[in-house]
Amino acid sequence: MAKGFKFGIKHMNNFVLSIFTFAIGSYITFAPGVVTNMSSKQEGGFFARPDVYLKMLSVSLMLLALILAFKSIGKINDSKENTDNKFHFYLNREIVYATIALILYAFLLPIVGFAITTTVLVFYLVFLFATPSLRDIQDTVLKKREIKKLLIMDFAYTVILVVLMYLLFTYLFGISLP
Repeated sequence: MAKGFKFGIKHMNNFVLSIFTFAIGSYITFAPGVVTNMSSKQEGGFFARPDVYLKMLSVSLMLLALILAFKSIGKINDSKENTDNKFHFYLNREIVYATIALILYAFLLPIVGFAITTTVLVFYLVFLFATPSLRDIQDTVLKKREIKKLLIMDFAYTVILVVLMYLLFTYLFGISLP
């Protein structure tokens, strides 16, 4: 190895995120009772069961977490100041508001239902994360016209997404949404 280089974790935040993501994927894949109220006799075969798709997603999550972990390991240059190999916990207002919105969504979904709660959540999250991005691109405060355009695009995207999700789960998978 060249002088000044050592092998280790070069992106600590990505490495920590990959471990956390792998743990969540493992729990969903291997924990008993993640999917409840499933009939022992399913019509339509193996792929008609709702737990199959959840396990496919969780295994995909685990594989992506492994890829992220391997990409975050490599040669570290000792000669320069490298802050990527130290863990930094980032907490900004978007993360806090999104977390609160997701917790509210989990509580309100069984009470209010899929269509209303998902529409409100998707609309809110798209607006929440699009606004700072637009501000960074334009390097200024957003004007009323730009906010109005964003709201119209956000609404159209939200309606299309929720309708597609409803149709996909209801008619293709045969799963009734709350």
